[in-house]
Amino acid sequence: LEQHGHCLENERAMNSVDTFFNNTTTQFYVFLTGTSSLISGIMMFLEWLHFTIYGISIVERVASILFSFLPSSLTLKKNDNNEKQKKLSEAKPVHNSLALFRGCELYRYQSETGRLVLTDYDFEITIADYLALFTYEGARLDDDPAQYLMMTALKEKDRHKRISLAHNALDMDSNCVPALILLAEEEALGLLEVEELLKQTLKAAESAHRQSAVLCQNDPVYKPLHERNANVCIYCRLRLAVCNRRLGKVKDAIKIYRELMKDNRAHYLANLYENLAECLLETHSYTELNAFLLKQEETFIYKSTTLCF
Repeated sequence: LEQHGHCLENERAMNSVDTFFNNTTTQFYVFLTGTSSLISGIMMFLEWLHFTIYGISIVERVASILFSFLPSSLTLKKNDNNEKQKKLSEAKPVHNSLALFRGCELYRYQSETGRLVLTDYDFEITIADYLALFTYEGARLDDDPAQYLMMTALKEKDRHKRISLAHNALDMDSNCVPALILLAEEEALGLLEVEELLKQTLKAAESAHRQSAVLCQNDPVYKPLHERNANVCIYCRLRLAVCNRRLGKVKDAIKIYRELMKDNRAHYLANLYENLAECLLETHSYTELNAFLLKQEETFIYKSTTLCF
């Protein structure tokens, strides 16, 4: 009798379910689909808004918070003292991650204190970095007088001559990226002026990058030029992020660094990981910093002293 009673109850339940689905109309399914689409759209908008403001998605933030509550045995590998010492021995110091601007910071300090802040060695390093950034294999500077003039300006050790040559290059080409970068670095007397010049430089660099992309599609000979332009765009965005840090716009800097981390080419340029880690420390985002370091621990291209610390 009990088994018969259970069978009757199951049969009644199945009949009620069949009755529900048979009585539902097309309007119910339209309303259900529309409601789910509306909720999905609201979630996407909130995700985009959160990422625009804070430079990190809601999912990543929640995941980092939940990740911090996991036991250390699940999140950290057990390394003995020998392995830790090995990591520290492989660490190496890197250039100043803030990379002070010469015009509005270094030369301003020099003029106020009378102390020499740059040596010949500093100039040699800067010249080598600029030449590596702005030149590429198969470059023909004779076809571009502004670029040829800027190669001369970058090698000039006298500041006023460099600035004068940069202005002459801009007279030849108003979108000469090396000239705009040099003026932002050395002539601008305030960080707001540096920011304005860097935004103008980034706009010109992105325009040149798009043009070289079209040329590269038609002829692979232009691939080195396209890669050079991509690296220049990355450099401009890095310097703009540094400027944002100096102006107190740390969240804007974090957003730029997170976007650059998606580009593998940016990993080989100036101190991307160190800058992002320092920005997270400045904003007291310790949970995000912990998640970032744990995630990148095995993928760091090099072990710097900043990251080990």
